[in-house]
Amino acid sequence: MGNRISLLLTGDPNDISLNLRGLYGYQNVVIHTAQVLGSGSYGNVVKATLDKKPCAAKILHRVFIDSQDPGLSDFVSRFEQECQILRDLKHPNIVQFLGVVQDPTTNKPILLMELMKDSLTHFLESSPTNIPYHVQVNISHDIALAVAHLHRNGILHRDLSSNNILLNASYQAKVTDFGMSKIADSNLSMTRSKVTKCPGTLVYMPPEALRPEPRYSDKIDTFSIGVLLLQIVTRKFPAPTAEFVTKTDPNSPTKKSYVPIPEVDRRKSDIDKVPSLQWFSASH
Repeated sequence: MGNRISLLLTGDPNDISLNLRGLYGYQNVVIHTAQVLGSGSYGNVVKATLDKKPCAAKILHRVFIDSQDPGLSDFVSRFEQECQILRDLKHPNIVQFLGVVQDPTTNKPILLMELMKDSLTHFLESSPTNIPYHVQVNISHDIALAVAHLHRNGILHRDLSSNNILLNASYQAKVTDFGMSKIADSNLSMTRSKVTKCPGTLVYMPPEALRPEPRYSDKIDTFSIGVLLLQIVTRKFPAPTAEFVTKTDPNSPTKKSYVPIPEVDRRKSDIDKVPSLQWFSASH
């Protein structure tokens, strides 16, 4: 019993899991806490079942629940916001929201989502041969469609990485993990008073997100997509090489950045010709 949570959906009006019974007809939820599918900075994703239908459940790490530290308790609020964001998103390339149930041991929410086959990270690392070109294109296209949908709804994901892209058995890609997502203003931008320095995974973040007083917009996700495309094509994790970490050019347009960007110097004339990238050149 210590490795599972079993819930009977009673239909109590005060029960946050009411939507699972009333809207979807589910009656029983079983969460297998020991069958971990993945682990993030503030929660685990484990296997679960809804009336024996396999699904995934995201549970907060216990340290955030038990802590009296206001800084750590903020993670609970962030998780609740993630549940709300995913609930309101309906798109074939965004992981499907199935509902929320209440953990009887902590009284905190547990997020239920569709079960996916694999992460993009594991898929790229484990493929024994070159990935067919059409599969690369389809995965990339799926990611772009999902992010475009987010931006149309005023949401910045802010943590796009290969760990947060999941694949089903047909290699359809779906974006997940909205724990760092924010609702932006009408211009899809965030002022300095609202932003978080480097909110996502470092190697997927644009240079402006690494500054002491960052200011960024929806282009933070656009940059991350570019890194993901490079990773999909090369099947290599996009970590900067030792050469680019230790060697800098004082005349480089990236000299104010915390992380040197390969190819920027050589491609600067090309970058300047692309309107959507002029923000990048101007910021350096």
